[in-house]
Amino acid sequence: MPPPPEDPQGGPPNVPQPPPQYPPSQYPPQGYPPQQYPPQGYPPQGYQQGSPVVHRTNGMSVASLVLGIVGVVLFGLFMIPNILAVIFGFVGISQINGSQGTQGGRGLAIAGIVLGFVGIAFFLLVVAFGTVDVHFGPNT
Repeated sequence: MPPPPEDPQGGPPNVPQPPPQYPPSQYPPQGYPPQQYPPQGYPPQGYQQGSPVVHRTNGMSVASLVLGIVGVVLFGLFMIPNILAVIFGFVGISQINGSQGTQGGRGLAIAGIVLGFVGIAFFLLVVAFGTVDVHFGPNT
């Protein structure tokens, strides 16, 4: 039996040959240079790691918003919630300013103050122009 014919490149037939090796390029690879990242687990230099800041919502600002909503919903018939909404709102903003960033809720306090003033203005309009006359059912 004759030996099998050989491949022109010198290897046995039907056996995949490794790809040819190219000489190294004289030019740098194209694209962006590789990114240099700091080693994991260490903060960057000059970074002071402190305790995490916990933001808590100020209770006076929440109370101001709730009282402002109650005062507006009651159509200005009772002025006490509106006055308390304005007072609690200003006290809440004062406490938030003095907390050095540990308390939040400034927007709630401002909304409570605005609603409190709206309720007071509505109450004063009701007093100035008479009472609110609301009829339910057929007019008699």
